[in-house]
Amino acid sequence: MGSDNGTLKNYPVGRCQDPHAPAARLLYYNYDADKNLTSANCSLTTTYVQVRVECLGWDCKPTAIRQSALPSNPSRNFTYLDGCNNLGVKFTNDIYFFNLLKTLTDTFGAEPFQPSILQAYLVRPELGLSVTALWGIPPVRTAGNGLFSTRLGQILNTYWMAAVGVDALFLGHPADYNNTKHLEYAASRRPPHRSNVYNFSETQATVHTQVRILRYDKGWMGVLVVAVLILLFATVVGIVLDLQIWVGRLLMKVSTLTRSNPNIWVPAGGGALSDEARGKLLADIKVRFGDVKTEDGVDDLVIGDCAETGGHVSTFTKRKLYT
Repeated sequence: MGSDNGTLKNYPVGRCQDPHAPAARLLYYNYDADKNLTSANCSLTTTYVQVRVECLGWDCKPTAIRQSALPSNPSRNFTYLDGCNNLGVKFTNDIYFFNLLKTLTDTFGAEPFQPSILQAYLVRPELGLSVTALWGIPPVRTAGNGLFSTRLGQILNTYWMAAVGVDALFLGHPADYNNTKHLEYAASRRPPHRSNVYNFSETQATVHTQVRILRYDKGWMGVLVVAVLILLFATVVGIVLDLQIWVGRLLMKVSTLTRSNPNIWVPAGGGALSDEARGKLLADIKVRFGDVKTEDGVDDLVIGDCAETGGHVSTFTKRKLYT
């Protein structure tokens, strides 16, 4: 694989300032497994896009993308390989970029005419790293102009991303690019060469940050206050009513335990009385849950009328065992 930098060399100083500079050319050629040649003459241009990105902390993902409609975009004929953003260092970008890309052009084995990783990807991307399938890979020219252009563009853009920020690729995403330690400094403890820097293109961004805003509305606040007061009033009324009727409720629950109960004396009421009617028969009787002695001398815990008023049940005896 080769690159035609003749156009770049004709503009050693002024290309980045020339709005009419032509598109750079990239020449591709390889020998296929059938020992025939595949070649292509490609033009390199930059596509400016507008991207919508959503971030949660440092985790960001694009949600929409379209071609940029800004009239202020530079000429699309300027690319990363021109070195326009490289602080005056000439041709460092393209040399570094193609040295990285060259790793894809080596053949799988030592024999000539064996396909490279790049050739395999251009024809069958899923077999790009398959050594066993290399002899069955068709010639690159069979991919067609459309697929060839798309797949070659994918590779160039992937390696371009690796070339624009070496530190970010190997050291992770920094919180502050100004304080990033360059690989050259980490290895030699010397300030990095000015060519070993981040190569950012200019961009414009509109940052939208979602903020939760609570708005005060007098009308709805009045409704809320009234509703809260009603709930509080209903709660207080419920407590007062419970204090007034708890005896009656307790009587209705205990009254069912008095039927056929030998430990409590009540007038004959029959089994057809309701809980409320049977509870009225207990109006003048005190009952408790306590101790009663059976005929065989065993102490039981039962519900019955109080012994103090002539009944059967006395209070518990401390440390006494009951059955």
